[in-house]
Amino acid sequence: MKLATGYYDRQQIMNMINSELTTLGLSNVEALAYGDSSIQIASEDYFVTGLKGNMFKVDDPAIENIYTSVFYDNIKYGTVVETQAVFKGGAVLLNSTTDTDHNRFVITGDNNKLLIRANGNSAEPYVELTLAADSYTASQMTSLLNNAFAANSLSLTATYYSEYVSGAGTFYGFQIISAESGVDSKIEIDIAGSSAYDTLFRNCSYTTFRSNYTYTTGTYSYTSSYATGAADLTEFPLTISEGADKFGINVNGTYYEIALEQRGYSSLSDLITEIDDKINGINAPAGLKDKVTVSASGSNIRFTPVSGSGISTLSLSAVSGNTGYKDLFVGTNTTYTERTAVSSGTSVRSPQITLNIPIGTVIDSAVKAIHSYYSSDSC
Repeated sequence: MKLATGYYDRQQIMNMINSELTTLGLSNVEALAYGDSSIQIASEDYFVTGLKGNMFKVDDPAIENIYTSVFYDNIKYGTVVETQAVFKGGAVLLNSTTDTDHNRFVITGDNNKLLIRANGNSAEPYVELTLAADSYTASQMTSLLNNAFAANSLSLTATYYSEYVSGAGTFYGFQIISAESGVDSKIEIDIAGSSAYDTLFRNCSYTTFRSNYTYTTGTYSYTSSYATGAADLTEFPLTISEGADKFGINVNGTYYEIALEQRGYSSLSDLITEIDDKINGINAPAGLKDKVTVSASGSNIRFTPVSGSGISTLSLSAVSGNTGYKDLFVGTNTTYTERTAVSSGTSVRSPQITLNIPIGTVIDSAVKAIHSYYSSDSC
């Protein structure tokens, strides 16, 4: 290109260059300001590797130093830096050894498809990856993705990163890196066609452990766990006497011994009031007070952690040499009410139940059955 002779400021020169570039059919190459007084030639589609010109400089009297540009009687080459395409998903997986509902990716037939295209022409079809149904840690999912990339000749590598969220903990997320560099390095995911996209890449937000939390595509809800005695307490008045007045309660690994008043109780409500006083009354242990409620469930006694109390495990046990536990509870039937879910592109993890029946507990033949419930079906 040839510019008219004259005295111009930097903006006027850039306007003239851009006009000439458009005339030459190079509208995707542009002259831009660089620093305080220089001009750069840039493009999002091409590499500008060299420039040649004759006696061209930026001369601004307001600047002490006169800057000559690369438009001079020589050829000067700039540095070209080629980088790899990187796709970074949200931090979706909680780093926790106890919260089994949020610390694994759960893949089912409803969220097992990932449509991805790498380093190719955008007109080429996506490669469909099918992930095996299972639950995966961040490390296991990384291996699963990398094996799928290799099996489909995709020059991609999956890695996972960690991100700390104040007040919530550390979360893991994925990033996918292209093996190629430069303008041909691309990573494209068909979000609408990828049922695994939300599970793997879209951010989640949580509130308290095993409580309500929201997911990008839906809402999960939980009903608190509770421990219910199996003894049918229907015959009143009931006398609590020496040797049959104590039981143990274990909360988050801490054991407390409960001793009831030795007297006659007129009703189940009267007995529950006494137990509640020992757990939540003035002289109750600090680790129990206001953290567990006691109520009737039919003719049984039920213990329920208070929402937000921080209790994740609760069990009852016998006190050595005392029959209070056997008389009032006859072994603890622990019930977990499973969550309900309304969501898209996510999955529901089945519950895990640990029965805390102490060694030495007498199991009566009348209450030896263990019942589990899933989706309202009893087995």
